[in-house]
Amino acid sequence: MLEILQKIWKKHLLYLDLSSNFNDTSLLDASELAILLSANAENYERYLSLKDFDCLLNKIDLRADIYSIQLAQVMSINSIKAGFFLKDDIIKALELLKNLSKQDDMISFLKALQTKTYDKKTEFNSSFNELNKINEKLALLSKDEDIRQRLKLAKDKFANTHFVVAITGVMNAGKSSMLNALLKNEILGVSNIPETANLTVLKYDEKSRASIYFWSKKEWQSILSSLALSDFLQEESKLYIKDEAVIKDISLQELKNFSSAKNQISALIKKIELFYPLDFLKDGIEIVDTP
Repeated sequence: MLEILQKIWKKHLLYLDLSSNFNDTSLLDASELAILLSANAENYERYLSLKDFDCLLNKIDLRADIYSIQLAQVMSINSIKAGFFLKDDIIKALELLKNLSKQDDMISFLKALQTKTYDKKTEFNSSFNELNKINEKLALLSKDEDIRQRLKLAKDKFANTHFVVAITGVMNAGKSSMLNALLKNEILGVSNIPETANLTVLKYDEKSRASIYFWSKKEWQSILSSLALSDFLQEESKLYIKDEAVIKDISLQELKNFSSAKNQISALIKKIELFYPLDFLKDGIEIVDTP
């Protein structure tokens, strides 16, 4: 690192702590990092005259002076080495800045720079475990039952956090076709006419299966006020509409018998949960296919 700094700053290089790091790497994006790294002995005075550059330095709690620029470059390089930023993104941004000033030395340096792979999942799990330990210690120290219950609820809520991706679009836009492509299997019904009748939630499980959630009797009564039932639905509602909502587990092969808009029974269904062993659904990721 010292070599590249000496190369781009020459006699202007100040004494720096080469182990310096940003307090919060999330404050900057790749393009902002590239702007910081693009500064050198030839252009820094022009940079310092720019209000936007001043704001960029203020963003990371630095003053607008030559020392702060060089310190920001040290922290930027250390962040790239640690894997917080993809060096290819920085290099692409620096390529765009070549029209403003010479960037070949910094680009060559970054191309040769050895970087780590920053594992955000590992960091999240580590932080989660630490929070759990703090939660458990607080629960042991507290004599108030209400506080202990609130701590337990907070722990359970955090443990069951999930991220939902909704697939939306106009009718017959191909939402189910896209999900079938993700599943690499023709599971959800597709047709030239609107096919999906129910909300379908795609979740991870090692075993492929589906769960059909029917309306409860209370929910169904409110629906009946605006719905004329066929004889078939009247009979089927006796089987599936109960005080406590019925959940029916089925195989994926049976799914189209319930989910297709062509089947009247779909009117009795509140939602469908579809379980499939897809790696990208792990860790609480869910995909929702809307009608």
